[in-house]
Amino acid sequence: YNYLEDLAPVARVISYPLGLYASKGAGIRNAKELVEKARANPQLAMYASAGSGGISEVLGLLLSKSFGVKMTTVPFKGSADVKAALLGDQVPLGIMAPGDILRYTSDKIVPIGFMGTKRWSVAPNIPTLAEQGFNVTQGEAFMGLWASSRTPRAQRQVVENAVRKILDKPDFREKLVQKTLEPSFASAAELDQQVRQLLTFWGPILKEAGVKP
Repeated sequence: YNYLEDLAPVARVISYPLGLYASKGAGIRNAKELVEKARANPQLAMYASAGSGGISEVLGLLLSKSFGVKMTTVPFKGSADVKAALLGDQVPLGIMAPGDILRYTSDKIVPIGFMGTKRWSVAPNIPTLAEQGFNVTQGEAFMGLWASSRTPRAQRQVVENAVRKILDKPDFREKLVQKTLEPSFASAAELDQQVRQLLTFWGPILKEAGVKP
């Protein structure tokens, strides 16, 4: 399908930043330390991702450029396998969504940094990579609703308004936060602009890297 022709955005619902995490055995506490150690030991530049071709893998392209270190992906079948690999010290690093791993960060996993433009309100104690001097801010993931482009605009507007109303309810917002998800409403127009910007940003990078859709 062609996103620009076949789908019509309805509303963004939630957002969350992908993060770079280190296993306890890697002995890495922050991004600067990671870069220093990875330059001396390339094995520490290996990171687990939840499958080939996904966002958790291609973010490694940006990490390599920003760190000045060749980051090597170790693709797993899903986030559960990435989590198990980190907990078992099978890999030194992993890129994951916070909901998959935050409960383990106190003693078994070290959060190196979120890949967003600002600290995340759900876990404000974890720094971004950007504030540590590494400009990797394209890891802000989100979930939303889309419809067929053939769906009448008026019908899509009804759903958009309903999503806005639900996300305005404090009890519903609190339930999302408890699941390590941030309520993040955006209108159809705003969501469309966000996706188009992502397509513009990632298109040349993926083409240069030889990644095919």
